[in-house]
Amino acid sequence: MVDLRSSIFALPALLLTASVTEAGSPSCALISLNGDLQAGQAFAQEIGGGLELRLIPTRFSDPAVDDATPLEGWVMRLLPAGEIDSGQDRIFPVNPPLRFNPAQDIGTSYGVTAEEKLRQPIVYAFVPGEADYQRITPLVQGALWPSAAPDPPHAEETYLTELARTELGAIRFVSTRSVTAESGRSLQEVAFRAEITAPQSFRFSSRFQAVKTECPARDDWP
Repeated sequence: MVDLRSSIFALPALLLTASVTEAGSPSCALISLNGDLQAGQAFAQEIGGGLELRLIPTRFSDPAVDDATPLEGWVMRLLPAGEIDSGQDRIFPVNPPLRFNPAQDIGTSYGVTAEEKLRQPIVYAFVPGEADYQRITPLVQGALWPSAAPDPPHAEETYLTELARTELGAIRFVSTRSVTAESGRSLQEVAFRAEITAPQSFRFSSRFQAVKTECPARDDWP
């Protein structure tokens, strides 16, 4: 039997599903984009569907301990284009664990150094469809705070069930070059490639040459 609390709060990561199409069928589309950033620089690129991929410069160290630490990494968000409030992020709701997950931090967090993270691609699920996003978001809140959910005893199970049937896309973040300091803890520069896969119903921006590809299946990912 699945330990639902472990699934939500402790799984190592990154849950993807292709529930609408048979795994292995070429029913998704793929684009690739590149970036080259120095610490403190922001990145924003509209990908289509009204969404914008952003890398937001961030200080991961505790400012109460050392408020002089420079910006040392980035947080990845997929937001409505032009949106300032990161509360609309399409990545967070579908990447358990929902607490203490270092995956969206392109930098040292939760005991994992930036250098360690960038040794291999980082894969994120995201919600391409607005209706799916609006449906799963309150279930995330219920999973995190069951006492406030309509059905507290089943809040975690309800979230996981909905997650398993939600049509998702994937972002594969590959570091092609990085410069670190402080024994790999602080990122001074990073060059990257982001490979973004989504169902063909998702309309990528015309500035990209999208190619057909197989949809990712849950078992394909770590």
